[in-house]
Amino acid sequence: MILKAVDDFVARAHETGREVRSSRRDIAEAIRGERVDEARLQEVFGRHDAALAGLRTAAVDGVRRIHEALDERQRKILGDLVESGPHFGFYGRGYAC
Repeated sequence: MILKAVDDFVARAHETGREVRSSRRDIAEAIRGERVDEARLQEVFGRHDAALAGLRTAAVDGVRRIHEALDERQRKILGDLVESGPHFGFYGRGYAC
C-alpha cells in the first residue's frame, strides 16, 4: 500500500514535469514576436497551475494513504524523519525501519 502510494505520486510528478517542460516551445513563441504574447503566456501558466494542483492533490492523497497504513509508532517515526529533512544513515537514530 505504501509503495503503491509512492509510485502513484512519482508517476504524477513525472507527468507534471513533462507538462511543464513541454511548455518551453509555447513560451518561446510568446516572446519571439514584436510584442510579448501575454495571452499565450497566461494560457501556458494556466496549464502549469492545473498540473501543480493535480500534483498537490496526488500528494495529499498519497500522504493520507500512507498514514492509514501506519500504526501510531510508525507515524511518529515518519513525522520525525520528515521534520528532520533528508539525510543518510537514519538507522543510526534508533529507528528500526
